[in-house]
Amino acid sequence: MRSKRNPHLFEQSRQQLATLIEQSKQKEIDLFYFDESGFTLEPCVPYAWQPRGKTIEVPCAKSKRLNVLGFVNRECSFTSVVFEGTVTTAVVVASIDHFISTLQRQTALVMDNASIHKSF
Repeated sequence: MRSKRNPHLFEQSRQQLATLIEQSKQKEIDLFYFDESGFTLEPCVPYAWQPRGKTIEVPCAKSKRLNVLGFVNRECSFTSVVFEGTVTTAVVVASIDHFISTLQRQTALVMDNASIHKSF
């Protein structure tokens, strides 16, 4: 995706993040990063290396998908919300609202620009 990013905006964002990291090191703010991932017992193995003539088998089972929305800081403090079902903007907002209720001081939250992280 490097070819699609705006170099000026990328550098501006990199500098802003460096400032937030320094403020966090100085204990002026708390700094957390947010993202989500999903887990299921059905493996996704699009390709693999294997000996010629051998077949790699991965045991699997049907299961519900568990989505984990997580907040982590640079000291590896981790807070999560586990959710069954589709992760939508509303789920992201509710998770952030819950996280906000636990904060002790001014906090910056860094997120990528995934479509479900935006609400217009």
